[in-house]
Amino acid sequence: MGARLWTRDFVLITLASLCNATGFYLLLPTMPVFVLKALGGDQADVGYVVGLYTAAAVLTRPLSGYLVDTRGRGPVLLSSLAGFAAIAAAYPLAAGLPALFALRVLHGLLWGAVTTAAATVAADVVAAERRGEGIGYFGLSMTIGMAIGPAAGLAILGDGRFGAVFAASAAAIVTALALAACIRYPAPPRPPSRFTAAALLDRDSLPLGVFTLLVMLTYGGIVAFITLYGAELGVANPGLFFVAYAVAITLTRPLAGMAFDRLGPVAVMVPGLLAAAAGFTILGAWRSPAGFLAAAPVLGLGFGMVMPASQAMVINQVAPHRRGAANGTLMTAFDLGIALGAVVLGEVSRRHSTAGAYLAAAAIIALALAYFLAYVVRDYGEKVRLRSAPGPAPEE
Repeated sequence: MGARLWTRDFVLITLASLCNATGFYLLLPTMPVFVLKALGGDQADVGYVVGLYTAAAVLTRPLSGYLVDTRGRGPVLLSSLAGFAAIAAAYPLAAGLPALFALRVLHGLLWGAVTTAAATVAADVVAAERRGEGIGYFGLSMTIGMAIGPAAGLAILGDGRFGAVFAASAAAIVTALALAACIRYPAPPRPPSRFTAAALLDRDSLPLGVFTLLVMLTYGGIVAFITLYGAELGVANPGLFFVAYAVAITLTRPLAGMAFDRLGPVAVMVPGLLAAAAGFTILGAWRSPAGFLAAAPVLGLGFGMVMPASQAMVINQVAPHRRGAANGTLMTAFDLGIALGAVVLGEVSRRHSTAGAYLAAAAIIALALAYFLAYVVRDYGEKVRLRSAPGPAPEE
């Protein structure tokens, strides 16, 4: 393809996202230890710390998308990164659980703003004809941060160096801020308009949002139960699941993005969803350490194909001045799906078994595939045709 992918601004936003993700994932395995050992909390308090963060991120994404579209990508990204770093540095000042809960709400609000703004900037600076490939590479910043952050956080923590962990997290996010400050941001695509509740979500993105929510319901089961399921099956090191999963996603995302650009969404989505369904079937039906580890790369292949394709589709079908709202809508569905999936599949696990929950996840993926083929593909095609038709672009 003729258009350059690795432009200066695309490299900067990808590296900034990597540093931000690393700063976030440094805290993921260490925050529960901080709650239990430093603040004297219990398992329920750990749940609140995780839940409040996720809920806050969900609440702020629609507003963040609106602000990105109306106030500009740069101001939202830079101010939210600055606040994100400040909160990370403030955690040692939490004298008790109420203060920590308040900081987690603020941190979650800013996480929603940072990630929505960064994804919109990436969509702006990548060439349209290489958007799938570019989003695939951009998404690797989160995957790599997920791989190195937890291990680095635990290594820094040692036997209780919480202050060092929080300082490292803040430093990583400050680095992200410095990189983001060097990006040449376009002016807001359209002057600020009168705020309305309808402006918070992008109506055209709702079909893809519903699809994403269905897919992420199943991912919630991975996040919540995979370590416990590995121990149940007698796996010596359940963490190997995440290693194999991350490697598969890392190898898959760029190739899936290129396939999307050249062949279209069906050629990527259908095999990706089939792979995800197969991975969950292996996980639930082959109840052994071998099956547990075999499922990981298959699931990584599936999610590595589906997610960049979803992100490219939602950007392709909206006008530039609605990219923030479109990303906010998609990411809201992403977060809600994970949270609801942990609850729904947790209930299936409690009533039946964890293996049964993963077989239920395979059925949910099949439902998502049916919905995609029956409605989402046609809806997407119509919207893209409208966007590319001669004459003025349709107004929102």
